[in-house]
This record gives sequence, structure tokens and C-alpha cells, in this order.
Amino acid sequence: MIDKDPALQAQLELCLVRMPNQSLVDEEARNILEFMRKNDGVK
Repeated sequence: MIDKDPALQAQLELCLVRMPNQSLVDEEARNILEFMRKNDGVK
């Protein structure tokens, strides 16, 4: 995704670190997202 998106490329230049591939399947990614939503304090 980073290789095709100019906005992400610009962010990468600022941060200098790519997020490593976590090799998650869709269900695992969804579970993590739902966990973060439940625990971020935003209603």
C-alpha cells in the first residue's frame, strides 16, 4: 500500500519506519480493531 500512496510515502519520510507485516487474517484484524474500540475511552 505504501508503494502506491503518495500521502503514505510522505508520512514514511517523516517517521522513517514501516509498520511490520503482522500476517493477520481478516478476522484477527477485526478482533484487534474491536478490542481497541472498546478500550479507547471514546463512546
